[in-house]
Amino acid sequence: MSNPPLNTTRQQLAQMAPNPRLLKALEDMLVQVNNVIPSSTDTVAFDASLGVSQSTQALSAIERIASALEMLATAPPIRHQQIPDDLVPIKQEIPAPQDNLSPPQQENSSPSVDKIDFATLAPKPAFVPGRLFYDKESRALAYYSETPGVTFDICKESIITVINASGSSLVPGELVYINGASGDWPTVNRAKADAELTSQTTIGMVTSPMTIGQIGEVCTSGIVHDLDTSAYAPGTTLYLSATVAGGLTSVAPLQPNYVVEVANVVKQNATVGNVYVRVDKKPWFPSIEIRDTAASVVLPTAPTVFKPPTIVRQDGFIYDSGTGILTFTRSASYSAVLLFNAQPSAANKNIYFYSEEDNGVGFVINRYSARALNLPNSTETQVIIATARYFAVGDKIRFNIWGDATVTLKTTDLPGTTPGTVTLPAFRFVIAG
Repeated sequence: MSNPPLNTTRQQLAQMAPNPRLLKALEDMLVQVNNVIPSSTDTVAFDASLGVSQSTQALSAIERIASALEMLATAPPIRHQQIPDDLVPIKQEIPAPQDNLSPPQQENSSPSVDKIDFATLAPKPAFVPGRLFYDKESRALAYYSETPGVTFDICKESIITVINASGSSLVPGELVYINGASGDWPTVNRAKADAELTSQTTIGMVTSPMTIGQIGEVCTSGIVHDLDTSAYAPGTTLYLSATVAGGLTSVAPLQPNYVVEVANVVKQNATVGNVYVRVDKKPWFPSIEIRDTAASVVLPTAPTVFKPPTIVRQDGFIYDSGTGILTFTRSASYSAVLLFNAQPSAANKNIYFYSEEDNGVGFVINRYSARALNLPNSTETQVIIATARYFAVGDKIRFNIWGDATVTLKTTDLPGTTPGTVTLPAFRFVIAG
């Protein structure tokens, strides 16, 4: 009984001969063998004259097949991208794989995974830039950047890369603000709460040592480790210092300094203390109060710039007691109250007032700021002028006060009070934004 024919597919041939040219040659040879070898070997009938000829052809075909198979066995594999452009890729001629066949593997393919399990109890690994691991102390995935000894917790802290432009080495725990840029990175200097420029652009806390011009990291939000927090109890709010550049303090600075909350203490320790960084710039309100508390100030009888000598506080203003000029250093809407305590020497005297403003072109009288008050008798009368308006940075104001003859401004204590405890000043001006 004859053996059934083997139905070899072209895909199976392609597995034996990945070279397209050799595959085509093999196919041609098999066609020739099919032409010279009978389809059935059970009953072979041929005459003497044809037998020798057909046998010779069959032997020749078998020799060619053997030679071709030897070439296939010794030929190196050829990558898909080396197939000449004039040949149709083999994969376009191969039918879709059957269920019992595995699809061909593509080059440069990456394995896919549905999860990665990190060891949660292992200690921190040795430092290698770019190494990812689970930090059991922080209970978070963490990684090492290019700074030895510094660990960054993913999704638990925000980090910005900067360049040290402070003029000296920065150390972990110092607070910095952005003062420029170099290449792709912002540059930083030590922050300080005594000026708007060095406080209102505070970005965070240094986490790694940085020499002059060196690249390093600053934490803008999150926990910074290994600090000296021995002076502060856990939970203490820390502020940007107004006296030490880059420093911390547990006492909020007073105006005219700026209040910037920067951190809360998490762990109190001299070497491995932790703080939670969170930069919070508090509102800053410009204000000033100037006074004249002389016992008696005789007013002139013609318009004259009044020059109170005493500055009680001065936040966001410049006041010159020699000229009586007040300069605004911040644009804002302001509320102002002016008070003077007048006393005439006789009845029916008058006191007068107006202001002048310099908006960059010299002082001009504020026409509708004029006030006039009649003093019907010789007793003290408190004059109060209140207003609210916008002033721009650089604007200047001054006041003109005068009266009829023998009108004075007096500083007196209120009746029924202990002397020196409740006092009406001769002149008081308060303005706040």
